[in-house]
Order: sequence, then C-alpha cells, then structure tokens
Amino acid sequence: MIRAAATESDVRSRISRLYPVEVLKIKQLEGYDDLNFFLECRSEDDGATYKYVCKVVNSQDSQKHEIVESQNRLMEYLGKKGIPVPEPVPNNWLQYFSLETFGTTKHLIRLLTYLDGSKLNDFSPSTELYFNVGDFTGRLYSALKGYKDDELIKKKSTWMLESVPDVHQLLTSVSTPELREYARLAVKDFEDKVIPVIPELEKGIMHGDINEHNILVRDNSVMGLIDFGDNCWGPVLFEIALCVAYMCLHSNDISTGKHVLAGYQIHRPLTTVESKIIKSCVCARLAQSLVLGCHAAMEDQGNAYILSSQKNGWPVLTKLLVMDDTQIIDTWGLTCE
Repeated sequence: MIRAAATESDVRSRISRLYPVEVLKIKQLEGYDDLNFFLECRSEDDGATYKYVCKVVNSQDSQKHEIVESQNRLMEYLGKKGIPVPEPVPNNWLQYFSLETFGTTKHLIRLLTYLDGSKLNDFSPSTELYFNVGDFTGRLYSALKGYKDDELIKKKSTWMLESVPDVHQLLTSVSTPELREYARLAVKDFEDKVIPVIPELEKGIMHGDINEHNILVRDNSVMGLIDFGDNCWGPVLFEIALCVAYMCLHSNDISTGKHVLAGYQIHRPLTTVESKIIKSCVCARLAQSLVLGCHAAMEDQGNAYILSSQKNGWPVLTKLLVMDDTQIIDTWGLTCE
C-alpha cells in the first residue's frame, strides 16, 4: 500500500514542528492514494485563525519532488488568472513541502490554503449545476491555454487517459466476468478510435481529474477546484471527457453530458474529430476508473472512497457502450458534420 500510515496525532505533531501555527482542530478527509486532513490553526505571527488542508503524499509520488513543485507552480499560475484553487503555504524554512517518515516509508507533507464550498458530490443533480461545471472547465481551458511546464509535459501516470491500454493488464481485478468484458470493450474501442487520432488533437496542460469530489460548489455555482495530483499534458479533449464521465456518474444519467458540454463549448467548441470520439473517451475513463478502483481495493480494503464510483459507474458504462453515434449526437447535442 502506498498511502502513509499516519494518524491525526502524527500529522498534528508534524505540522506544529514544521509551520508557525498551533493546531486547534484536525479531521481526516477522504482520499485515494494521498492522506488529506482539514486543519484549523492559530497563527503564531498574528494570532488569527486560519483553515488549511494538509496533504501527506503517497510514497510513490513522494519520490518525485519535481512533480510536486510543478503542481505548486500551476496552482500559483491559476490563482493569478482568477481561477479559485488552493495556494501552497511555506513552512518555517520557506519550503513548500517536507519529507517525513511515517512508519517505515517516507512521505512528502505539505500545507495548502482551504477553499470554502461543499463538494459537488453533496449536491443534487440539476441542469444549472452541470452547465456551470462545463462553463468552469471551459474557463479553466482558457486560463491554461499556452501554459507550459516541462515536468508536466514529460509526466506519465496510470491515471492519464493515454494510459487506458494498460487497463488490459488489470482486468482480472474485476471479479464479475460480464463487467470485465464491458471494461475490455471500452478499452478496445479507445485503442481503435482514439489512439490513432491523438497526433492531430490539440494538446495542453490539464487538471486531469475534474470529478464530483474535486469541484467545490455553493448554490449550484462552482467555487473552486482542488486536488492537483493528476495534472498532466495531453489532448485537451480528455479534460472535458473526464468531466462528462464523472458528472454522468454523479447524476446516474447519460443525458447530463449535454449540459456539461453546452457550458464548456461557450469557451471552446469541439472539433468534428473530437465530437466523433468523445463518447469513446468517456467510456474509456469510466472503464479505467472502475478497473483501477477494483485493483486498488484489493490492496487497501479499508478505504471506501476507492470504490465510490462502482455503484453508478458500471450501469452508466453499460448504457453508453450500446449507444451508437447518432444517439450520442442527439443526446449530447454534438455537431459531427
């Protein structure tokens, strides 16, 4: 298991040593590979109370200091562009992370400012909400257009959509043969339709994981975006495809994609090629998320968050796979001339 064996007490003592604050409250939050903690602290500088999120990075990513530094640069850049994201907080040595030992493994520990708002996952489905999510994703695209970072450009990750073919090796993690076959079909479709056209797709830096747990909302308006652990470079279509996949999971309704895409295309209309392959990208992400979730659950059985997408994920994937291009065009309001 790559997650840190860290308790709230462990984190409290580390934060008190590393930062000029007194920890008043601490609560563990949900997370996949990283440990996340909500903190309420009193500053030793001005005596005021501030809220933070402490991230204890998984052991694999903790070996890649340069990736964490690239995440910090990206959050700083987006903040200056008016996109509400967390800000890295320097420690007593003016560093934005520290390498600490928890149990037998070393993990980076970092502090980020806390963004107000509730996770989209806690909200009921609505047309307005999904349109606003699409609009926000489009604004994010505009803010990131032209942004370059060598570390992110060369980054490779199991969770990148371009890594979907690797899912073949993990299909045995899915215990039900029928579901395993659905995942295999989605991966094969991605290999046949998307991989060949990747060279002609627009590329850029992406957040890489715009899902219902990473979007902060208030009154159906998007208030911010968190969790920058999956930032990457690749076809920008993948960003909105991932977003559509997760919003369909949240609503348990495939037609949700229409509202997300309507908001997004105010800022960036899909090309004809992108419109033809977005369904394949959405299905591939669903299969990737579901299979990786099954695989991770075998190693971290106590983490319910890992399997949070399973309930709606398989039904949504199954319905999408049997829809032909004409049905998708009509359902999502696409143009494929």
